[in-house]
Amino acid sequence: MSARRGIFIILLLIVVAIVASIAGSLLLLVGPAAPPTVPAESTLYLKIKAPFDEIEPLNLFNQPTQTLRATVDTIRKAKLDRRIKTLVIQPEAQGALWAQLQEVRAALTDFRRSGKPITAYMEYGSAQEYYLSSAADRVVMMPAGMLDLTGVASYELFFRGALDKIGAYPDMLHIGEYKTFSNAFTEKGFTPAHREMTRSLNHDWYDQLVKAIAEGRKRPEADIVKAIDGGPYLPEGAKAAGLIDGVAYEDQLDDTPPVRGTRRMEGEAYGRVPGSSLGLGDGPRIAVLDRKSTRLNSSHVSESRMP
Repeated sequence: MSARRGIFIILLLIVVAIVASIAGSLLLLVGPAAPPTVPAESTLYLKIKAPFDEIEPLNLFNQPTQTLRATVDTIRKAKLDRRIKTLVIQPEAQGALWAQLQEVRAALTDFRRSGKPITAYMEYGSAQEYYLSSAADRVVMMPAGMLDLTGVASYELFFRGALDKIGAYPDMLHIGEYKTFSNAFTEKGFTPAHREMTRSLNHDWYDQLVKAIAEGRKRPEADIVKAIDGGPYLPEGAKAAGLIDGVAYEDQLDDTPPVRGTRRMEGEAYGRVPGSSLGLGDGPRIAVLDRKSTRLNSSHVSESRMP
């Protein structure tokens, strides 16, 4: 009898622990943490990890996620926040979508116009990381890092040959010669239209990259083209080419202007600062009405505030 009672107690404890764990996770999900205290004279350290999710996924364990909109909003808040004196960005954006990077870089450029300095710190820099970093007043690279700035390229995989070998025929819709999604399965290589489109996009991205770096580094575009042709670079080579300003470890930023004398504020914590506390979201409202609804009620109306 005592053995059966002991087993029952153990099983009961396991059930209680599972229920408590689930309840705790639900509390974390529905009960967001309180806004953090932002010290005066702070430096915001913001890790920019792209590609971004466009919407925040369901998160049962309250792990921080970084969406495109949240990243841009964090930069906008820091621009208006008098407690934030400077910004340090740490981009990790290899393979990111250029359209997303354009939005983030525009927010960084707007932040810089406010008179607050930006420092970019890179452990490794591809074209995407450096595109963001070039918006900063100062670019610093880790001594063991590398600036892999060699231009823009895209790569395509075509599976038609492999499918033919296993006797599979890809039956896919294809509307228009420039609609190339299905080409990966229906073609063995580039069609003329696919090649034309890819080249056009790469040229456009390259031109935007050169222009952005030239503006950020205050250099002629011809010099930037020459520097890209000379890549990739080790840190000292990148400094000699005028692409970065310093070589240091991250903790050494604390001893150099403009970070010196400020207090560190992590981007994940600062993201919980409500925009309304800084005057954001007080503009006109946009209401979206469901046409299928026969009457106006809260279940068919969503509102958002303009900045």
